[in-house]
Amino acid sequence: VPRRRCGALAGHSVGHHQSPQKKTPENMLPPSPPSGAGSCAADRVNIKPLGAALGIFLLTATIILPLPQLLKLHHRRSSAGVQPSTLCLVFMYSATNAASTAAMKWRQLELCSALGGYCLIEQLDTMQVFVSSFSWMVILIYVVHLPPCNTPKWRRLAAATFSGVAALWGVTCIVSAREPCGPAAVGLARALGWASAVLVVIAFAPQLRETWRSKRAGSLSLVFIFIQAVGCFIVSANQLFDAHDSWPIWLPTTVSGCMQLAIFAIAAFYQCCAATDPCSADPFLASVGPESLGSPLAPAERMQ
Repeated sequence: VPRRRCGALAGHSVGHHQSPQKKTPENMLPPSPPSGAGSCAADRVNIKPLGAALGIFLLTATIILPLPQLLKLHHRRSSAGVQPSTLCLVFMYSATNAASTAAMKWRQLELCSALGGYCLIEQLDTMQVFVSSFSWMVILIYVVHLPPCNTPKWRRLAAATFSGVAALWGVTCIVSAREPCGPAAVGLARALGWASAVLVVIAFAPQLRETWRSKRAGSLSLVFIFIQAVGCFIVSANQLFDAHDSWPIWLPTTVSGCMQLAIFAIAAFYQCCAATDPCSADPFLASVGPESLGSPLAPAERMQ
């Protein structure tokens, strides 16, 4: 499903081009494809100051967002409570989203590389999706490095995920560079959009099951998962009410947000229970109950 931000950029090309006799990086690019070839982004986009400020804020927030999760993993020196399969699925989702964005904006990226840093402000959304993908990759690496998820099973799964993402990005670059915004590139971007929609729906199911089964948050950061859930609902609301996208665009993100909110609610509930009832923090004690442990010993008996 091509993102609204890709198609919405068409028709906003601005900028002062020099005379046709003098070649510039802009007119050295191949001509734009006809409108029927696909709905790619325009070569140049007029970013208003408010839009630039919002883009910088979102990019900064994307960089800061993983810090609570990484700090909690570092503090506990354990990955207990974090499901590696969810991290693999979310990393694959963010990677397919980044590849789809790159395919739809390939001509913009070519022009930006020719102009240097002048047009970086126009690529804030592209940088954001790639930074998000990198953040999930770092969290996944840290999780499979710490016990109890540092087993060969999870490390093989992580390695297979990294290899698949590298192959996906390689194919995207080859197809897009061969014919920017051509039928193959647009078709690939749309296929990746559908794949990312499926992945974001199922990605948090393993973590939801793990949190429900273990009845504890473990090394899962509640701050991180709550901000993620709120972000999903904000994106969905923007897609539904502002961009007026169809349901295949906003529904997957909404489902993902609901799953993350459920994970936060379950983990927060059991964390509060653990603070008031120590037995609930231990699954064994919670299952047998404190009465099964017998009555406490008298002081004279403890001395024997």
